[in-house]
Amino acid sequence: YLSVKSAIEYIRGERLREEYEVRQFPERERREIYDIYKDKGFEPPILDSIVDHICADEKRWVKIMMQEELNLVEEETLSPSKSAFATGGAYVVASLMPVLPFVFSDDVHLSFLWSIALTIGALFFVGASKTVVTGLKWWRSGLEAMLIGGVAAMATFYIGAWVASI
Repeated sequence: YLSVKSAIEYIRGERLREEYEVRQFPERERREIYDIYKDKGFEPPILDSIVDHICADEKRWVKIMMQEELNLVEEETLSPSKSAFATGGAYVVASLMPVLPFVFSDDVHLSFLWSIALTIGALFFVGASKTVVTGLKWWRSGLEAMLIGGVAAMATFYIGAWVASI
């Protein structure tokens, strides 16, 4: 919740700065638009038409500066409460993986092994699933998540064991 809320506040602050710059330094900001679209391969006279069109409307101008110069999305697309529920839900589901084997079995040793297997499997699944968005190789992303999560889990286990022995 706080992360998305902070992102929204940051984006709003950047928007206010861009609005100020467009009003106070229009030639400089116009030149930035020109350079952005020139770098995209546009050349005069089309480039001049694009710049004229963008700069004719201050809202459009600021929106383009936010997207093209700062790589920031519209804050209206972000929702702190949706993010909080999604994160909370993901934590609940993820935390069940290492715990479920202990719920269904009295054999602590076997439950521990199943806990490790389910956790590693879940980490691999999450890593592989994110490739739908990233476009990376699913097996590489799965292995990366599995390795990083596995190292973190081992560190947590050994730190917990050490604290418990004190």
